[in-house]
Amino acid sequence: MKKNIKFILIVALVIAILPIKAEASGTYRYTTIKVNLREKPKGKIIYKVSRNTRVKLIKEGKVWARIIYKNKKLSVVKKYLNTEKLPSKKRSQYYIKYLHTRGPVHWHGRKYTYYTSRALPIWSLPVPGLHLDKNGFFCDKNDYIVLGSSVSYKKVRKVLATPFGKYGKVYDTGGWSTPPTLCDCATNW
Repeated sequence: MKKNIKFILIVALVIAILPIKAEASGTYRYTTIKVNLREKPKGKIIYKVSRNTRVKLIKEGKVWARIIYKNKKLSVVKKYLNTEKLPSKKRSQYYIKYLHTRGPVHWHGRKYTYYTSRALPIWSLPVPGLHLDKNGFFCDKNDYIVLGSSVSYKKVRKVLATPFGKYGKVYDTGGWSTPPTLCDCATNW
């Protein structure tokens, strides 16, 4: 009996001390390139998905990540997932008029401002399916808000969560020294 209690205490102590990586269930990521989704690491390819495909993250390893795509648990090479955790629901935290009337919005470590097509020729940007949405934001064919941010984000067309109820994608830069924490939304105001 005493041996069993000692064993249980030792196991409980080891579990308490060891760093356990919690599952990231409920977080969503986007693929950064065309990628193969596999049944298991180095296993049979189940899906070939395009860039910016949304997947639900279950667990991350050193090289592979477990995800859910089309209600199936699959594996993908971790480096092909966008590292930013995106919210599971599209919900507007700020009204569009707030940005226009009160100025910059500080949200999740980023500063969101806007620039207008009256000052800069947004129509000349190489954005597929460029159009205006009902709120006055310029969006691409996938309805992502056109953003200006750092040069490093523009190179990979980084998808970012915004506080305006939809995601944004970086198509423009605010100059060579623009920090990644500053995001300019393209508008028609």
